[in-house]
Amino acid sequence: MEILFLGYISAGFPSQSEDTLLESISMEEWLISNPSSTFLIRVVGESMLEAGILPGDYVLVDRSLTPKNNDIVVVRIEDEWTMKYFFREKGKILLKPAHPQYQPLILSQERDGEVFGVVIAVIRKYR
Repeated sequence: MEILFLGYISAGFPSQSEDTLLESISMEEWLISNPSSTFLIRVVGESMLEAGILPGDYVLVDRSLTPKNNDIVVVRIEDEWTMKYFFREKGKILLKPAHPQYQPLILSQERDGEVFGVVIAVIRKYR
């Protein structure tokens, strides 16, 4: 599906804009580099609020990406799923929430988990 791209809009002070069609953008091509390894997941819970990810949002997750520090990842720990910031420190994986009421998780030999994929986009519908 292609959507018309009309230009840019100021999110600060109002600025003059032109009503000219710049191009059209394929949303799938723009958002998804690896279609066979990309999944859409609906967010439940509030542990990533301060990252701007709200309950009811959808996240696009790419399984083909190797997580880097500060990426947001989807992780399976035993039979449960969670989404957190990823950090590799001293041979362990630290998963940090973006909400002060939640505690970080540490993946080690005692607490086994699997990084399912890296969040590449957040999708929120207002209406």
